[in-house]
Amino acid sequence: SMTRLENLSEDADKKIAAGALENLGMLNMMFGGKPQGIADFRRAVALDPTRGQSWDFLLGMLLNSASPSELLAVAQSRLKVEDSARNHITVSKILAQKMGKWKEAAGQAEIARQQETNNVVPPVMLAAIALKQTGDTNYLFIAATNLMCAAAIMKDVAESDEKIERSREIMLDS
Repeated sequence: SMTRLENLSEDADKKIAAGALENLGMLNMMFGGKPQGIADFRRAVALDPTRGQSWDFLLGMLLNSASPSELLAVAQSRLKVEDSARNHITVSKILAQKMGKWKEAAGQAEIARQQETNNVVPPVMLAAIALKQTGDTNYLFIAATNLMCAAAIMKDVAESDEKIERSREIMLDS
């Protein structure tokens, strides 16, 4: 199986090669080959930048092993491929949690909020970021405003799979 995937990873069709590399990366990740898994995912996204799962695995594997600047560079590369609220949230989280760049993090969260007005995660992030900005005289007002916005979004979301998903996002992102 590994030999077949390794052969396919050299296929002239970039999408086939990228798919094989993604599978090799998952196998390497599961069986302790973290450096090789990272290399496989890097090659997969280089060949086919639209492979969202490869980006997810690459960022996940780099989360605790790469420098914050390397992690940010990978997240920004993904953002260039797909300008989405989800990817702005990822960049925001790295800027805030890994680098302490609160204003830049808030800017990315604000873009995410504008792109997905029914997503509760950006206002929750903006509230958390505001609470870290105690030097700003309006930090409590900004935090409270964003928490009220998040509560309004959750109230407006019907009891459904979407509400469950949004609640899960908040728990995973906290």
